[in-house]
Amino acid sequence: MKTGLVLEGGAMRGMYTAGVLDVLMENDIHFDGIIGASAGAVFGVNYLSKQNGRVIRYNCRFNRDRNYMGIKCLLRTGDFFNTEYAYYRVPKELDIFDDETYMSSGVPFYAVVTDVKTGQPVYMKVESVLRDMEILRASASMPFASKPVKIGHRAYLDGGVSDSIPFEKFSEMGYTKQVVILTRDMTYRKKPMNKLLIKSFYGKYPEFCDSLQNRHAVYNDSVEKLVKLEEKGEAFVIRPSEPITISRTERDPEKLRQVYELGRKDAENRLNELKQFMFQEGNSTTVYLVRHAQPNYDNHNDEERELTEKGMKDRQLVTKYLSDKNIDVVLSSPYKRAIDTVKDFADKNLLDIKIIPDLRERKIDSCWIEDFKSFAMRQWEDFDFKLSDGESLNEVQKRTIGALNEIIHTYTGKNIVIGGHGTAISTMINYYDRSFGYEGFESIRCLLPFIAKLTFIEDKCTGIEIIDLFKEK
Repeated sequence: MKTGLVLEGGAMRGMYTAGVLDVLMENDIHFDGIIGASAGAVFGVNYLSKQNGRVIRYNCRFNRDRNYMGIKCLLRTGDFFNTEYAYYRVPKELDIFDDETYMSSGVPFYAVVTDVKTGQPVYMKVESVLRDMEILRASASMPFASKPVKIGHRAYLDGGVSDSIPFEKFSEMGYTKQVVILTRDMTYRKKPMNKLLIKSFYGKYPEFCDSLQNRHAVYNDSVEKLVKLEEKGEAFVIRPSEPITISRTERDPEKLRQVYELGRKDAENRLNELKQFMFQEGNSTTVYLVRHAQPNYDNHNDEERELTEKGMKDRQLVTKYLSDKNIDVVLSSPYKRAIDTVKDFADKNLLDIKIIPDLRERKIDSCWIEDFKSFAMRQWEDFDFKLSDGESLNEVQKRTIGALNEIIHTYTGKNIVIGGHGTAISTMINYYDRSFGYEGFESIRCLLPFIAKLTFIEDKCTGIEIIDLFKEK
């Protein structure tokens, strides 16, 4: 089943879409295909170029420039947005669009345009943003404020005229699971446009006039269909939690940013729901990676190092936290301190502990080192660095993730406890979240014990949570 992302237009209301997309980008949410109309297309391409923050940045920077957009441009050129400035100079020189990353994404992107002669929607694939800029310009060329854009032998205007929310077309194209981002709140329904105004501008294009006159009915019908799909769980819709009241041609950077931040807030509030929707067909597996309690550092035998008296007491924090988590299986590194940390919980719940050798802690060297902090920093700076008889973090990560993948495959749909170690666990977190580096490791280094909760849908990690057991007390 292919998952599609559908983006409504709305001119500067598209700052809402930009906020939502930046949150999805930050959380590595991926789609098999994307389709957008009008501003949804123009702003949406930045999702595939992975340019977080670019949309809000360049709009706040240029919208007040009357050479970029405004009545001056409209009177001089027939377009509210200066074609050369907005569509070519900005992405090529002033706030460069990363077309190479866009093209290498491998994700097809479609822009909706409206054929002026037929009044019907046309769905054009944008292979390269910089080469196919006229497609995007046509998609976002607002009626009454833009000249038709010629592509080949045809002329086009705003895709939102004929298909504002192209979820039905995307379903026909095979994207049967869809995430839809709207720029109108739940209560909004479109009203009819002035027929005299339409005919005065586009009288020589009768089919286009019909599309404009029927636009409200088509739009409202699409919204009703989408609501029904949403209720049946067949579509996931992110819409503004409050009405967006800015002008379609808003210039004020503060107002633009407020709409952007609303998009971010709404996306963040529904992120877990979205992840569940994206991966709902698979089985959910929860892994609790338990870092051992305080060990006796006077014992330099890594495999046999026992817990201190405090460590034996603090392992009760693990038992307490896990008591209501419906744990199905307990696994552990072969090292004594890891086993003993989860043993109290396992014994009280009549669960055996299965030993997984590849979950052992990173080997530092054949001898003890005193300046562990400097050594750890060096390893996090260079994942291939190791001492003569030790392991690099790359090697540790490779074996621990290999073991974890096997565990998830074996115990799919179960709640799993794994007794482990600070560095080994940290490399696993880093594998799924590359932003977790030395600073993240330092933040948990002195937590003995702590728990990292990892949630998986099939083999995809959909959530990571660090639990400070001392704050849970």
